[in-house]
Amino acid sequence: MDIGLPMRAYHAVKPDRYLWSREQVSASFPVRNKHTHKGSYGKGLLAGGSIHMTGAPVLAATSALRSGAGLLTTAVPEEALSTVASQVAESTFLPLPSKGGEVSEEVGTLGLSLNNYDGVAAGPGLGRNEGTRTLVQKLLNEVKGPLILDADALFVLKELGEEWKKRDFPLILTPHPGELAHLTGLSPAEVNRQRFSISRSFTAQHGCYLILKGPHTIVTTPEGKQYVNDSGNPSLAKGGTGDVLTGMILSFVMSHSAIQEALSNAVFLHGKAADMLVDDVSSPHSVVAGDVVQQLPLTFRSILHS
Repeated sequence: MDIGLPMRAYHAVKPDRYLWSREQVSASFPVRNKHTHKGSYGKGLLAGGSIHMTGAPVLAATSALRSGAGLLTTAVPEEALSTVASQVAESTFLPLPSKGGEVSEEVGTLGLSLNNYDGVAAGPGLGRNEGTRTLVQKLLNEVKGPLILDADALFVLKELGEEWKKRDFPLILTPHPGELAHLTGLSPAEVNRQRFSISRSFTAQHGCYLILKGPHTIVTTPEGKQYVNDSGNPSLAKGGTGDVLTGMILSFVMSHSAIQEALSNAVFLHGKAADMLVDDVSSPHSVVAGDVVQQLPLTFRSILHS
């Protein structure tokens, strides 16, 4: 309906905030060609876990594989390797030097060619010690492709000063309000009051992509464009669901042609899986992170065959 505003006024404003919903996902979700192979869908590296948090890398790795990653290597501390490996048969594994069940500082000297990977994610269950800081620093310096940092990797990021702002390759951060508060020096309440403006100023300052999780998760690009998700429900307010999202993001950045579309689609489908669970078989009280992983095949099918 024409309300009398000239088009030149619309173009002058240059809107940079958009709703990302089912229509946008359906239009941008990649369709697999029958003449492809496992190498066509990315070789990813996921670093996470500790002796006390073996579930986090299991959820993230399983989610990445369920989301279409062609090849996945899961890097976990040596002491947690057998537990994690027994639950993710489809991944290969890289043992990380460890001390006390967590990754140790010796990881900095680990001979690992990070250029062999199309995407790297780190953080779920790693712990907040010097080994994690050393690993994150190594990834920031050596990964020549998309790097996703979540959970404990975000916690140590603040300690690295200006180093992480110098990357020439995509950096994707996935904080909840408490983690963004830690990175910015604000309180979680302040972050929640100004979700859009704080996200935009943060990405402009640091040149990264930011996924600020929560109700109506916001994906903000380095250029300041913001994409608001309209899927999801309170069943996702549980431990482990963020690990599931990290795995999805890792898979999607390797298969989509645009980073923003990969991030927004991962966020939407993560929430859509939870919506389908609540609508069909469960309640927000009883859904757990593993349920979301198991729901992904039907969720993707609902988009691809709609």
